[in-house]
Amino acid sequence: MAEVACMRLVGGHPTIIKFLHYQEAPHARGEAWVFLELATGGDLFDRLTDAGSLTEGSTRPYAVGLLSALNHCHCKGLVHRDVKLDNVLLSAEDPFGVKLIDFGLAVQVPLKDDGSFLPDHRIYDGVGTKSYKAPEIFAPRSGYEAPPVDSWALGITLFSLLAGFFPFDQANGADWRYTQFTQGVRGDASACDVLFATYKRACTFSAPCKQLLDGLLCADPKARLSVRAAAEHEWCKAPPVAFHSQQSADADGVEIVYRSCHDERDRLDEALTEALELPDEAVRVTRQVARLNDDS
Repeated sequence: MAEVACMRLVGGHPTIIKFLHYQEAPHARGEAWVFLELATGGDLFDRLTDAGSLTEGSTRPYAVGLLSALNHCHCKGLVHRDVKLDNVLLSAEDPFGVKLIDFGLAVQVPLKDDGSFLPDHRIYDGVGTKSYKAPEIFAPRSGYEAPPVDSWALGITLFSLLAGFFPFDQANGADWRYTQFTQGVRGDASACDVLFATYKRACTFSAPCKQLLDGLLCADPKARLSVRAAAEHEWCKAPPVAFHSQQSADADGVEIVYRSCHDERDRLDEALTEALELPDEAVRVTRQVARLNDDS
């Protein structure tokens, strides 16, 4: 199973979910159970839903933890390709503890001797979750380099946490927001300022925060900020603060462009847990080998 192989490759990192066991389903051909460590704090989508939006100080530790996980993956030659709020679990014990999950779409990319990715190694499948997919993924016939797609998805994730809304339904010409975005960012315009202007609002992010997000949300993958560079950005170096939200006064007027598959995922988890009669302590079944992808 490719996903299990990926998890074994990047295992042992503190902000990546720990793989415990893999077992073929005894009564269902072609299905399997994956056992992972227990994470009981919900996920980042739940946190965003509960809070409306987060301050920079509250978002920063999530960003740092996620960047640490992605940088570890990239150092192993693995690109996640499905970074999103739903795929970052939280710890009930540590309010800032994150666990990157779901390596079902991950792909390995050859590395050079110095540990950097081999340039111009192109991928031709257009996988991913629509609202988080980088622009180049929507033209898979031309192929794309995999590492920058994690940077774009991370940018969407962090922007959504801070702004309280998703910037695009999809990053291509079918979405008027993206068309307006590509026109607006020509020259030296800030991506964050352009995205907020779409809803006739002013962006209140700090200058370092804007700089980081502008680098991640660069439509040109060649110019996009790498995961490694993002992890070293000055915004990530500031200390965290106690968690609190910042509900925008006009948040109800902002169009939230997102469709969730939480109900289906929860029903699957409950059914598998009941079938296995799991002990309470160490493990949780998170999925069958059936892809719950809202981009099918």
